[in-house]
Amino acid sequence: MEIAVNNSSYGTTNPSVGKHSFNLGTVVTITATPKSGYQFVRWEGNVAKENSAFTTVTMNAIKNVTAYFERIPIITLLSPIIGNQFMTSKERLEAAILGTYPDRPPIVLPYFHLYLDHVAHELCELGWEYRMYGTPEEKARVYRLAKTYFGLDWLPVGGIGTAMNARSISLTECDGALFLRESSDGSMTKLPRVKPHEPPITKRIVDTIEDIDNGRLPAFLLVDEILATRVLDPVGILAEEFGDEIMLVGGVSMPGNLNYFYLGIYDMMTALKDEQDLIHRLVERSKSMIFNMLEAMKASGIGCVWMEDNFVGGDLISLDDYKTFFFRANTEIIATAKRLGLHTVYYLTGEVMSRLPCVMEMKPDCLAIEESKKTLTLDTSAIRKEAGENLCLFGNVDVYHDIELGDKESWRMALEEQKKAACPNGKLVLSAGSPVTFDTPKEKIRDFVKFAKYGVV
Repeated sequence: MEIAVNNSSYGTTNPSVGKHSFNLGTVVTITATPKSGYQFVRWEGNVAKENSAFTTVTMNAIKNVTAYFERIPIITLLSPIIGNQFMTSKERLEAAILGTYPDRPPIVLPYFHLYLDHVAHELCELGWEYRMYGTPEEKARVYRLAKTYFGLDWLPVGGIGTAMNARSISLTECDGALFLRESSDGSMTKLPRVKPHEPPITKRIVDTIEDIDNGRLPAFLLVDEILATRVLDPVGILAEEFGDEIMLVGGVSMPGNLNYFYLGIYDMMTALKDEQDLIHRLVERSKSMIFNMLEAMKASGIGCVWMEDNFVGGDLISLDDYKTFFFRANTEIIATAKRLGLHTVYYLTGEVMSRLPCVMEMKPDCLAIEESKKTLTLDTSAIRKEAGENLCLFGNVDVYHDIELGDKESWRMALEEQKKAACPNGKLVLSAGSPVTFDTPKEKIRDFVKFAKYGVV
């Protein structure tokens, strides 16, 4: 009898691969054993049970049998299918957040609205200008097409526009070019074909505590005033259309993140030591603004909030400063969002492990982290070990090396790395650690999402 396998990297047999001699009439037991990450499919040849890894061959003639193995799809590696096998995207993401056994791990991409700015004109005739400044229906149209094309398990609708531009600016077309028209004086500003790059903020706009109340900062809007700007109207359109089938996700900058916009990166660091009263006052104002935005988001139909907290990781500020200035406010913001019925994803960049006890005490539903960098390793499995099974973790696939430059094999390896952070209740979301790069073709992102879902393209 000769035994073979379709790929020796996938599994082994007993007796081993090769030719073996047996007496005529002997019943030989053969076993197929898959290697880690693979599964047995079938035997090919004259065996007693072709679909059983453990079977027999009766030696009444020369026999040739082959064991077939295949790679286990990512969805099986990460989470066995338990319960409802036909979850909607919204049900799947909620099951992962709550640990109620999703049918497969959800696949999401953070800050996807930024990428939509870049490819909106490829999905339809509307460009980034319409998503930012167009009518509510024009804005909603871009997201509607993105939902169908990319197949993500959430729809990030953060960044639809700001209350200020919704109130005073409209989009006007003239001689084939697009302009922003200021309603107060009728002035026109021509828009570029490509969304301009926003440079890092290095200059502060607040010098003293008095500046906080004298118009230096964006207007402080109450909930009704936020809704009155109609900036969230596209969310209402999307929620009415398919809010039951996919999670609509909004975003807020946490107080530590907002300080970057108010003070600039350099002065923010020194102000933690030299201008502590100013930092405390800015945090309190930011917290109150976020409370109002959360209520407005909930009223519009948003079900989950991405809470961005850059510049406060262990690689930038001390743990004492984090606890002194930001921990209490973050805890109150997360508690308020959850009281409103919003799911919370706390996105903390930089070094995370020293902050983990604080994060656990803040009690977000989920923790998301960025991808590892040259000088910083961010390991979701290490975080899982410390956090236990009570926290839903978002993966941190590298958007540049693994998605933009990668292929199916690198996708498989990156996604399998995420499985190390899985837990029996399914509290894991497949995700990237940063916004998708603009140089990544939309077709490649669609294929990556499909591969993450099904293990094939």
